[in-house]
Amino acid sequence: MSTRKFRIILLLLLMTGFVSTINAQEQKISLSLNNATLRQFFNEIEHKTDYSFSYREGVLDNRKDITVSAQNKDLLEVLKAVLTPRGLSFSIQSKSVVIIPQQQVAASKPVIIKGKVTDATNEPLVGVTIRVKNGNEGTTTDMDGNYSIQLKNKNSELQFSYIGYKQKDIRVKDKTVVNVLLDEDSHMLNEVVAIGYGVMRKKDLTGAVARIGEKDINNVPMIRLDQALTGKVSGVHVTNTSGEPGAATNILIRGGNSISASNQPLYVVDGFIGAGDLNLIDPNDIESIEILKDAAATSIYGARGANGVVIITTKRGIEGGNNVTVNAYVGIQHVAKRLEMLNAREYAEMLNQQDVAAGQEPSIENPSIYEKGTDWQDEILQMALMQNYQVAASGGSKDTRYYLSLSMFDQEGVIKRSGIRRYQTRLNLDRKIGDKINIGANFQFSHSSRKPNLVSLGGFDYQSSALATPPTMPIYNEDGSFYEGFPLDQLNVPNPLRDQGLDKNTSEVLRSTNSLWASYKIIEGLTIKETISYDFIDNQSTTYWPMNSNNGEAYNGLMIKYPYQHHNIYSSTVLNYTNTFADKHNLDVLLGWDVDDRKEQFVQAVGANYPHDKLPELGNTSEPMTASSGYSEDHLLSLLSRINYDYDDKYYISANYRRDGSSRLGANTRWGNFWSVSAAWRLSQEAFMKNLTYVDDLKLRVSYGINGTLPSKFYSHLSLFGYGFNYQDQPGSAPTTIPNPDLGWEKNENFNIGFDARLFGRLSVAFDFYNRETKDLLQDVPVSMTTGFNHTLKNVGAMNNRGIELDMNYDVFNETAVKWSTGIVLSHNKNKISKLYGGKDIISGTSILREGESYYSWWSREWAGVDPQTGEEQWVLNTENEDGTINRGLTKDPSQAQRVIIGKPDPKVTGGWRNNLSWKGLDLSALFSFSLGGHIMDDPALLYTDTDGETAYQSIGIQQLDRWQKPGDITDVPRRINSYQYARYGSSRHMKSSNHLRLKTVTLSYNLPSKWMQAAGMRNVRIFASGNNLLTWAAYKNIDPEQPVNGVATWALPNLKSVTFGIEIGL
Repeated sequence: MSTRKFRIILLLLLMTGFVSTINAQEQKISLSLNNATLRQFFNEIEHKTDYSFSYREGVLDNRKDITVSAQNKDLLEVLKAVLTPRGLSFSIQSKSVVIIPQQQVAASKPVIIKGKVTDATNEPLVGVTIRVKNGNEGTTTDMDGNYSIQLKNKNSELQFSYIGYKQKDIRVKDKTVVNVLLDEDSHMLNEVVAIGYGVMRKKDLTGAVARIGEKDINNVPMIRLDQALTGKVSGVHVTNTSGEPGAATNILIRGGNSISASNQPLYVVDGFIGAGDLNLIDPNDIESIEILKDAAATSIYGARGANGVVIITTKRGIEGGNNVTVNAYVGIQHVAKRLEMLNAREYAEMLNQQDVAAGQEPSIENPSIYEKGTDWQDEILQMALMQNYQVAASGGSKDTRYYLSLSMFDQEGVIKRSGIRRYQTRLNLDRKIGDKINIGANFQFSHSSRKPNLVSLGGFDYQSSALATPPTMPIYNEDGSFYEGFPLDQLNVPNPLRDQGLDKNTSEVLRSTNSLWASYKIIEGLTIKETISYDFIDNQSTTYWPMNSNNGEAYNGLMIKYPYQHHNIYSSTVLNYTNTFADKHNLDVLLGWDVDDRKEQFVQAVGANYPHDKLPELGNTSEPMTASSGYSEDHLLSLLSRINYDYDDKYYISANYRRDGSSRLGANTRWGNFWSVSAAWRLSQEAFMKNLTYVDDLKLRVSYGINGTLPSKFYSHLSLFGYGFNYQDQPGSAPTTIPNPDLGWEKNENFNIGFDARLFGRLSVAFDFYNRETKDLLQDVPVSMTTGFNHTLKNVGAMNNRGIELDMNYDVFNETAVKWSTGIVLSHNKNKISKLYGGKDIISGTSILREGESYYSWWSREWAGVDPQTGEEQWVLNTENEDGTINRGLTKDPSQAQRVIIGKPDPKVTGGWRNNLSWKGLDLSALFSFSLGGHIMDDPALLYTDTDGETAYQSIGIQQLDRWQKPGDITDVPRRINSYQYARYGSSRHMKSSNHLRLKTVTLSYNLPSKWMQAAGMRNVRIFASGNNLLTWAAYKNIDPEQPVNGVATWALPNLKSVTFGIEIGL
């Protein structure tokens, strides 16, 4: 009998032996032996009773030294009298007696093992996982590296594991204190990263994949997950559409690829494709984020992988014990950059000077009576409170694991009376059934209530309201009512604060994302896995303008209801085979298919003319206005495969193939083929590199492949019919689009070459060069007017993105009590349009699409500055002379200046500089983000603050203090002229540098000493303070330097700065 089987039988017998022992006490026996062996003793008892004996080989000897004389004695008493002097014990199960050496009995008793885990510098390692090999017990080290674990017996073997360090197994034997030194796996080659439809060791990657781990995510309190990406990953550009609570985020990976389709990456959450919404995932639930950038990494996702893939993996339970973690933080927020405006006195004095210069009487009799006046930004904005609370429990045994979290997030908007509140819960389950079956489930439920920006004026939001109102105007009349007099009455605009708190615009969103999966090991190395997922969104949006609001008084109250539902059913079947041949040939083959079905439906209804505002429901309206509804479906069927091979962890080859069929495309081009091939060579494993001791690891990578992009609209390929073409009260319909059965995929050809290196045991470097050519771009193409239409969507264009990425990290101090690591990421991307239909420009307002130019190029007049003698603006003519040359003469009439491409927002270099310092329980981390060589277009200045006197009664920007006032003045701000006729003419005047350096995040935390925690019965307590966007150094200071990807500053709320205080408690 094997040792392991014998121990299992032993434990079972010990557990049930109590009852059997009672029976043995009742068994009587008469026995007479003289100079007998143990075997003879056992045989005699078996002959006279129903009991039998079992024992391991070597337990019995041939000594003839047993003499027994017992008359009607208890069997238990006889056994003890004979076996104890020989160093033997026994356990009785039913009618079976198991003979046990006494040293094994001692080993089977529970023991408590304590110890400390340190690194090579004798520094404690926090959070090391300690498990009993082949058992369920487990624990982790505290802040001082100490641990304590209760074992079932001394023969247990402990397994110590920690990310970045080599695993160590230690058998306990007779020890009660086990101190462990873990050796660093300096380049963390065995770190596992998530890839498409699986995981892979980092050292085996042939593609460009970046990873953000749990420590980087949870170290800083985050409102949205995009904050985990900003400045941390090369090639990733994150922009916020607004600082408003719950606002969307735009993420570009290696530039934009499409003109009319989406440029956003594909989000995959725990294997659920397309289920990602960064606002609806609690950052505390995240285990890791992987960013897949090249074809080798993304082509497995086929038609949806051209813009890169963001894989989000949530936390799961681990074996051993049950842990509870409580996270809580509170903070305050405000806008990172307010617009600098003249106060009331400065404003009044400037208006009077402007009047005098025009030969008119001053508009304001006594400017000295004004001081600061009304700061409309102060009145609209507030210091906003935010808070987040989360409780998470995790744990499990060898066969069953769980992770459960509950959280509440509440954020006031910095615009008064706006905000968001969100409740979330997540449950992740894993179950192992035998040696072949694994099953699991992921459940997430969230409910959010959002009150968006409520301040509006003329279709704009908060900034326009603040900019359109002069600081000399009061907020209230003497009787407390809102001021509506001059100049508001003449301008026919309301008091900006009148509707704040009156108009209602709410959104209630319920989302449930669920997945069930099961895998079965068919044979060794061959596994099949089935996943079924369902995503449900219910958004109930309600707008109500009450009878006494500026918006609602024209309708005597107006309500808009917009319920929207989204259903997504996704199933995935994957067959995976892995094997190693001859210890050096490693093979990983994957085959599978996906089915993805989406449905969307909405209803919109509008009603007006209410008797009062007490019950503003559509059923109470006396004037139903409009109603509409819609329903759409989207289907995607996919076949996929991948093969990875490596020889001796030195030479790697990988190939992906996927075939997608989409309902969004024409019948002739519905199916598309997407593929990639890649290879890697680990030079550091070669014999000729062995003498280069400073090279710890060096790997070259190269890949090429094709993936694609789908049209954003579901039915662009069909001939759609519209309704409402009624005639003489008879309903009618008519075609609204031209069918295109050849509408196909946008194809993205992606080449990447790079290397990963670890040098001197301290320096990590990752470098990539990429070239992406997007062909068959979807573009609206003109068609003959005889068709009854102006254009149709076709695959005709091409676009190119080319760039380099660099990620470096250096461990400045890693062998001392003080540890410091610093790193930098740099990205450069050059975008240009390679082909347009007929080579013709596409001009829309101040933007232009032109072959050879950036997608985001600006089309406007070239500004030539201010004439120092007259203070007038000047523009470059840029007209064409008869000989074909360009006339660079100047004009003071902008209508005479020809529009040209004046610039683009694309920065030359973007990146981040990260630093992490630690000393004992104290940690300090800081991240700086920066951008160089780009531009922003200051539309707020163009349309409001820098109109140079066009509108008298409008707030004025502080830059107008630098205006031209007398001949000889050298300035870039022209003189102010009443009713200035050339105001708001777009030009390069308001194209400004976006160069900036920003302290994006800084966090100071302290882990309380473990001896305090042990006394309090806790695992750990961490307290922290954190700041976001606290400091900014910008070349242009009038507006926030971080603007949308097209570079045009909007009326949206700018980025926010925040200070947060929190605590994390482990129980």
